[in-house]
Amino acid sequence: MRFKNTLNVTLVVFTIIVIGFLASVSLASERAVLEQYQWHNRLLVICSKSLDQIDSLTHAVNNDALAERKLRIFVEHSMTLFEWQIGGSLSNISGYSGYCSKDAIGQAFLIGLDSKVKASFLLSDLSFESIYERIDAMPMRRHALINK
Repeated sequence: MRFKNTLNVTLVVFTIIVIGFLASVSLASERAVLEQYQWHNRLLVICSKSLDQIDSLTHAVNNDALAERKLRIFVEHSMTLFEWQIGGSLSNISGYSGYCSKDAIGQAFLIGLDSKVKASFLLSDLSFESIYERIDAMPMRRHALINK
């Protein structure tokens, strides 16, 4: 009887350790996907319930304005991350386990070069002009414009 209890406790502890390890690997890979852009690009992460929404949002995107501001657009839909490509296509990003919570669906997040969220927008209010204005007001962007 004592051996059985010890075995059960050992199995429970082992299970907890394995679950903790798997969770940390998942979080690390999620962070690594977005952190690879730190100090290189600003990100706009759109949390969308429908990929059809993205077409209406991105139809008037100015590719030169994106490049000038080092802005990349990502769309999360159903726990899958896509990067918006020039021309409107979406490419699937592997190794990603979710950025948007259920409460964030219908929002977009502007992430600065330092990987911190600088602004959030409701998709219904989102305009690229307002995003460009927000970026142009950032200290690192203003510094880049002065030194241009």
